[in-house]
Amino acid sequence: MRLPVLVGALVVSALSVSVVAVASPDVAGSRPAGTPAFTDAPTTIAVVGDSISQGTGANGSGAPGGGIGSPRPAASWAAGDQPGLDSYAQRLEAARGGPVTAVNLSANGATIRDHLVDQVRAVPAGTDLVLVQMGGNDLCRSSEHEITPLDEARAQVRTSLAWLREHRPDTLVSISSIPDVYSLWYVRGAAHLGEQFPFVGFVVSGREGPRAPRSFAENNNKRAARIMWDTLGVVPCRSLLFRPNVPRNSGPTPDPTNSAEQRRLRVRAHNIALNQILADECAAMLRCRFDDHAVFDLVSNRDADGVLLADKEQWGFTDADISTQDHFHPSFTGQRKLAEAVWAAGHDWTDTEPPAGYASVRPAPEADGPSSHGWYTGAVTVDVWFRDDAGVRGVEYRVHRPTAAATDAGGAPPWSQVVDERVSVAVVDDGESWVEARALDVNGNVSASQLVPVRIDRDPPTVEIMAPFDGEAVTLGAPVVARHACDDAGSGLVTCDASTTAGVYVDASMVGTHTVRLRAVDAAGHVTAAEHTYRVEYAWSGTTGPLERGAPREAALGSPLPVHFTLTDARGRPMPDASVEIALVGPDGVERPAPSWLGGFGIDWAAWSNAHGGHLMLVDTRGLAPGVWDVVIRPDDGTERRVNVLLGS
Repeated sequence: MRLPVLVGALVVSALSVSVVAVASPDVAGSRPAGTPAFTDAPTTIAVVGDSISQGTGANGSGAPGGGIGSPRPAASWAAGDQPGLDSYAQRLEAARGGPVTAVNLSANGATIRDHLVDQVRAVPAGTDLVLVQMGGNDLCRSSEHEITPLDEARAQVRTSLAWLREHRPDTLVSISSIPDVYSLWYVRGAAHLGEQFPFVGFVVSGREGPRAPRSFAENNNKRAARIMWDTLGVVPCRSLLFRPNVPRNSGPTPDPTNSAEQRRLRVRAHNIALNQILADECAAMLRCRFDDHAVFDLVSNRDADGVLLADKEQWGFTDADISTQDHFHPSFTGQRKLAEAVWAAGHDWTDTEPPAGYASVRPAPEADGPSSHGWYTGAVTVDVWFRDDAGVRGVEYRVHRPTAAATDAGGAPPWSQVVDERVSVAVVDDGESWVEARALDVNGNVSASQLVPVRIDRDPPTVEIMAPFDGEAVTLGAPVVARHACDDAGSGLVTCDASTTAGVYVDASMVGTHTVRLRAVDAAGHVTAAEHTYRVEYAWSGTTGPLERGAPREAALGSPLPVHFTLTDARGRPMPDASVEIALVGPDGVERPAPSWLGGFGIDWAAWSNAHGGHLMLVDTRGLAPGVWDVVIRPDDGTERRVNVLLGS
């Protein structure tokens, strides 16, 4: 397995991301663990493919023995261990300086249409790398109409990669392009300049063919190949190889008007289209790497414009690279060239540097933040991007939500993937979330996952004043205990300030209106305030004499009307310094100041009387109209008392 390397790869911008570790009581200790980096070369590989990956037909100097059509896995470009082969597995062992375990799941005759999915599903759990080389048998069929349709091929490739993504999520995949099967005919079977051929019992020479002259050995191989391909039909590839000796024309490009050549070109076009499907589907999978048509180009022997090369010295794949046993598969040297091409176009296992990442957090337009404690008041977007000298392949990310219900069975949520160097992740849930992100570079190195905290609190704190209640009347000096509370279920309280400390008596030392204020601030910066007003009053004894409560009592009009009452505090102590205003409301409904019987002596208010133990005013009723009069008593505590009297003659 790939070795974990603890590398902190993601740098969080302190200018735009608040990382103050202030959590509400509900989310304290919720930080996920994260995942370590992976930067070591694979130690286990699985090979998915056809007879090419089985080494079938790979004869020649240094090759292992074997009969025609029999697999020779020791000569496989992918997993072979034959000395002198330099297979992919052998190169990987040399690069990492240690053994590599290879499982070869390929099979003779395997096609994308019928076998790719089954082979992929046989990949063992824990495999580090899957090498895929398949598709030649989808092109080489008994007839052209049996070639695998493109839509069917795409469906099978997509299904296979989806299975690997779901069931082998950490496994890397390397897909090789399908070799240019047209080149098999051109190198081994096409007519060449000066080729001799029988005609009506004679041997005719000097007729031109589309490819360069062959050597003696190549000429013999050509005759054997044509017999096996066409006369005997041993090789099931008539879609390409039927009528291999035509056209005959000056070269190096065969006559495109020839019907056999047109058929071969259609097969080649299908070959190219299948490779494009492999490229497209691989590009959509984060851990997949395509060879950028390296194997196809190796075998094609064409220039940059796609024109066949006349000079054999410029060919990448020659007659010696084709089996002289079955004239269809790569020889031992051909297998070695395939291994070299796939290795060069694949992962660079000497690269052990994971991508470095960066992040920033953007609040939505309607949200504020971050606060000094790192909280936002609404949805945010976390932007994460990565850099790597070799190139970033893509990003994996997931969001750890505030509640376990948002995760898979209470565990870590599944990864989402983007084949890009950056990703923007929207976070909308209230509470503390964690955006976890890691990147994969083109060589399979995975950065250590880093965690960006996102704290959202849309709701302000709650405040409640239980005592004194709003509008409460408190007797002067009464012991009323202040009771209030603040709470916040989101980001948590930062302050809960009150004008009167809870558990302490409110101020009842002076009469009049007083206010208790309460203000709470949470970590997101929300503010909630409340206030209750209460009125401190004197204890009121009530009036005496004709002003006692009940139905209006009669008093003599023109005589002094005594208004007598007592104001005390909560302990019954009189308040001689209290100021009291007395007014009258007559039968006409008009209020007027009450005239004092002692006004001539300068006493025109309700004054304290030691003799009476309370406040007393003698109201002068002379000149008042007979009828029911209200006596209005207004002490300086803001209260008002009314009693009535019937003034008669």
